[in-house]
Amino acid sequence: MRQTRHLLDELRLSHDQLQAQVKTLQDELHALRAACQVSPMYSEAVALAQRGYDVDAIAERCGISIAEAQLVRSLSSDAKGEQGNDRA
Repeated sequence: MRQTRHLLDELRLSHDQLQAQVKTLQDELHALRAACQVSPMYSEAVALAQRGYDVDAIAERCGISIAEAQLVRSLSSDAKGEQGNDRA
């Protein structure tokens, strides 16, 4: 009986770990699908935002307005489920 409980506990733990991995993969897939649907005009801006560039750098490098860069960065952060680091 003790061995059965131990095995059941191990299975539950394994199940929980697999569920967490599936959730992570689903989130990554969602982010990739969102990135694929980006207008080619903004693809570089999205890539920079995902690498953590700040709004000013994105706007300057891509020739877009600060407001557009803010929107791209915000949407990129939402798609990744995290906030990017500021880099210039």
